[in-house]
Amino acid sequence: MGENVLDRIKGGLFGLAIGDALGATTEFMSAGEIRGTHGKVADIIGGGWLDLPPGEVTDDTAMTIAVAKGIIRNKENPITAIGEEFLKWYKTNPPDVGNIIRTVFSLYAGDWFDAAYRACRKLGGKCAGNGSLMRCLPIALAYADQEKMEEVTVLHSNMTHHDSQAAEACLIYLN
Repeated sequence: MGENVLDRIKGGLFGLAIGDALGATTEFMSAGEIRGTHGKVADIIGGGWLDLPPGEVTDDTAMTIAVAKGIIRNKENPITAIGEEFLKWYKTNPPDVGNIIRTVFSLYAGDWFDAAYRACRKLGGKCAGNGSLMRCLPIALAYADQEKMEEVTVLHSNMTHHDSQAAEACLIYLN
């Protein structure tokens, strides 16, 4: 891998983490609430509903790193390794775990796809979410082959989000 490619990969991942740290301050706030509380947020100041210190990231970055680590461990078939990295992250008792992800983890018994299916049923079909979209960037960075990138994207999304709209959003974003 050339230095230029590695720099682009690092730039993509750092950009994601920086955007996450910036956005964490205003996550779940309306535009009016943001203006009333902060005016305009142009710096990484922390706070937000998680009361994060400046520069701290959310589950979005943590799970993105887990995806990247899983791909590094087994690029040909990364789903098992990604799942193992998700479990390692979850065992750290993170302060921020989305509702769909938390439900999937509570139902996980060795089969991610079954857990996602059962979570979707438990949540009354409200399982599209944006969790898989928020963490899919490493897939585009790792796979030059379009078909393989799309295959891994869909599988990775279906691990936690049993809804074709979630996978479709990832495909649109990565294409």
